[in-house]
Amino acid sequence: MKRVLLFSLISLFLGLATAYGQQTTGQINGTLTDSSGAVVPNATVTAKNKDNGFTRSTKSSTAGAYTVTELPPGN
Repeated sequence: MKRVLLFSLISLFLGLATAYGQQTTGQINGTLTDSSGAVVPNATVTAKNKDNGFTRSTKSSTAGAYTVTELPPGN
């Protein structure tokens, strides 16, 4: 009986840890470059959902890197 209870508790905790790791948002990462291949620092990068008009913006770093976070699912 104790083994069954212990196994059940371990299974429950592992299941909770897995469920906690799930996210309902996404992100886009990249490096912004111009037509010559040079990085574009401190530029505004905007992701837009064409279906509903939702937008999220961020700035590129001095190395041109950007991450647009917390994007909800779209079609």
